Amino acid sequence: MQKSYRKNIRRDFRSNLNRFLSLFGIVALGVMMLTGLVSFAPSMRTAGQKYYVQQNVFDLRVLSTLGLSDSDLSAIAATEGVSAVMPVKYLDTEGRWSSSTDGAVLRVQQLPADPAADTEANMNRLTLLEGRMPETANECVVQVLGHADPVPLGTVVTLPEDTENIRRTEYTVVGQVQDPQYFSANQETSTVGDGILDALVFVQDGELTADYYTVCYLKVADAAQYDNYSDEYQTAVDTVADRLDAISKEHCVARRAQLIEDATTQLDDAKQTYSEQKAEADVNAIEEKILASFHPAAEEPAPEKAQEAAPAEEQSAPKAEEPKAEPLEPDDSPFVETASHAIRLDDLKFGRNYHGEE
Repeated sequence: MQKSYRKNIRRDFRSNLNRFLSLFGIVALGVMMLTGLVSFAPSMRTAGQKYYVQQNVFDLRVLSTLGLSDSDLSAIAATEGVSAVMPVKYLDTEGRWSSSTDGAVLRVQQLPADPAADTEANMNRLTLLEGRMPETANECVVQVLGHADPVPLGTVVTLPEDTENIRRTEYTVVGQVQDPQYFSANQETSTVGDGILDALVFVQDGELTADYYTVCYLKVADAAQYDNYSDEYQTAVDTVADRLDAISKEHCVARRAQLIEDATTQLDDAKQTYSEQKAEADVNAIEEKILASFHPAAEEPAPEKAQEAAPAEEQSAPKAEEPKAEPLEPDDSPFVETASHAIRLDDLKFGRNYHGEE
């Protein structure tokens, strides 16, 4: 019985060899794929962790629609669990490359004072892909987002003339960089243009002149000992985030009150300047009217041809006496009105007044 059963199995293998080989290949392929996926995920996490540590990527990011003041940064740095802070200024604007006729939506961001500093506060360190870092104020490095072609070195980027909070509107591209925040992102939203960023433009420290910071990156003290993808890391970061959220309302209210106070002060100064200039303009107008009243326009002389054609008897006729100007009564005196006072001209005691006095 056993001998016949084994003989039937061998016969089935020989008659269906192609099917058995196909099934074996499918199973082997599935096992290899599963093994690769299981081993590949930890490798990717390890590579990502090394990259984050190498570029010193931030743990938390603080944003504010009203901007971050120096007092806000001091409060963030003083929060328990925060080991380092890095305030950054940036602005979104439209621009144009000299190598292209098309416009572009750009994010101009200020570099740290020393982009190569090996300190905890120097976060999100750029990777130089081509060229060099900026050495003068009119130079920049760029990263093109999406699938657009890289910007050639030496290209001049021109910003609109009315761009605010920036020292100049033209920069020369001297390098291509990779920002660790966008190493896998193809697109980033913006508040200008079509709403999609085309490139990041990094300029030297001090080129952006706003009196506030746009964003603040920070490092959490206990987070460095954990893997970035672990639950322990997330718990450490969330703890500090909750502490920051607890003080955010107070600082938001204070920031809003400070902006209102600054705007009110500027408005009061503008009103004061307007009032002073208006008063000066009123006085000038009064003086012009007063001077014009004492210097009446002279009569136009008769044309020479008309004098030559006049009869001799008319030319020899005695001239009629000029009527004397009667002094104006006080009630008939002209007034020059302003918003706060009136001047009676016949009360002025200079030149010839309306009573014939010298």
